[in-house]
Amino acid sequence: MNISKLNVIKSFGILLLFFSSFSIFAQSIIKGKVTDDKGIPIPFASVFIKGSIIGTTTDSLGLYSLKVKEAGNFIVVTTSKYQKKFSEMGLIIDLVTLNKSHRCSPTICSFITNKIGINIESHKENVTNVYVVETKAEAEPIISNNDIVKLFYQKHYSFNCYSKNWGDSKGEDKYDKVCVVLNKTTYQKFKANSMNELPAQTKNKLYVACSRSKSDLYLIPEEVVK
Repeated sequence: MNISKLNVIKSFGILLLFFSSFSIFAQSIIKGKVTDDKGIPIPFASVFIKGSIIGTTTDSLGLYSLKVKEAGNFIVVTTSKYQKKFSEMGLIIDLVTLNKSHRCSPTICSFITNKIGINIESHKENVTNVYVVETKAEAEPIISNNDIVKLFYQKHYSFNCYSKNWGDSKGEDKYDKVCVVLNKTTYQKFKANSMNELPAQTKNKLYVACSRSKSDLYLIPEEVVK
């Protein structure tokens, strides 16, 4: 099979943003970093456009990226009330250890970090592969292989194969090789190297799907499966 192999190189020093005021504007996208009054990054904080439901969540390093229609929008940041209460009690909250996966290889973690924009590291040292499959002939053996789960954005039951939806696979730890089927919008973002711009909910579900793999990861556009 002539399946293209995606080489994932982990980049260090990308998005080194030091903004306590959170934001810069570039092509209607706000990117920034949320920190506390001591300059410590605040992970998993909710970031919203004031007066709207448009928002996202900071990653484990306190970084976020948010699309806006025009410059001048105000940003509202909220953090977990439980995190604040624990801190007030003098408890140290470990937000780093759980960011390392015991399931995914460094290859998969680098793909998720660099392509989807959600930071994750691996406790493992094995090397696996990320394959991009773009033709029906190449996809058919994967789709028909019941040892490889196919994870769809939605309505997985519409396809005659061993499958689930992205979000429904959350918490599962039984898959070796995983095939993530990209819907039209996500596939276009993938080709444009801009999956980090996906809506927060979609991006999180895609992260869940890709991080189910213990071994190789296959990416297939949905139109090839139909």
